[in-house]
Amino acid sequence: MHHLVNEFRPHQARETLRVMLEMQKRQRIETAERFQRHLDQALDVLQQAAQTLPDESQLELMNKLLIPQQDTLRGEEIPKDTDISGCSIKDKLMCDIIDAM
Repeated sequence: MHHLVNEFRPHQARETLRVMLEMQKRQRIETAERFQRHLDQALDVLQQAAQTLPDESQLELMNKLLIPQQDTLRGEEIPKDTDISGCSIKDKLMCDIIDAM
């Protein structure tokens, strides 16, 4: 009887290994599918963000409308692409877009 059980053990071990490998394969496939879904969602968010960004002509118009101001403490002119607080207009636009999301 023990001899028959011992003869069966290699078959049982192979079957156990096969089942374990199938489980690992299934888990990896599910993980890859979840990753792909998250990647697709991230790409959609990036596409939407890119579509809401102003184009260059709008940025140029905004820059032309800004009046250069003088820094009263140093008598230096503040660059056209910054606002009163010293932040870049493009940075402020990006912050506003992110805040609106």
